[in-house]
Amino acid sequence: MSAKKSEHKPKSDTKDFEKLLEEKEELIKRVQADFDNYRKFVDREKNNIAISASSEIIRDLLPVLDDMEAAVKNEKDETIRKGIEGILRNMSDTLRKHGLQQIDSVEHKFDPHLHEALMKEKSDKEDGTVLEEFQKGYMLNHRVLRHSKVKIAG
Repeated sequence: MSAKKSEHKPKSDTKDFEKLLEEKEELIKRVQADFDNYRKFVDREKNNIAISASSEIIRDLLPVLDDMEAAVKNEKDETIRKGIEGILRNMSDTLRKHGLQQIDSVEHKFDPHLHEALMKEKSDKEDGTVLEEFQKGYMLNHRVLRHSKVKIAG
């Protein structure tokens, strides 16, 4: 009869192997977490770039929006005024779909993050209340694109 040799590895080899396995598992977890963080970073950056690009285009369109609103106010011919109103409505709706919001100013408290005070006037209203808006302000995706130019009580 031949004697079979036992192929048991010493306990120290098993412990070393288990320790190495644990280290590799930790490394894999760290690499996965790093990759997940990198993916989130890239997604945020892509979003910021898209917002920045659209904000430049929309900022360039704001004077056109202002001119159309002035044309509606000043046009005497009703047919022409209605046509301009329709175009203005379509343009406003399109810009709103892309995140543009008008800043409400009149009768609100002055906020330096939203408003630019051009004048101060004595009034029976509380100090700092916006009395008049000279130019509309806008926000794009919760960021100020253009401050409202206003007159405040003071």
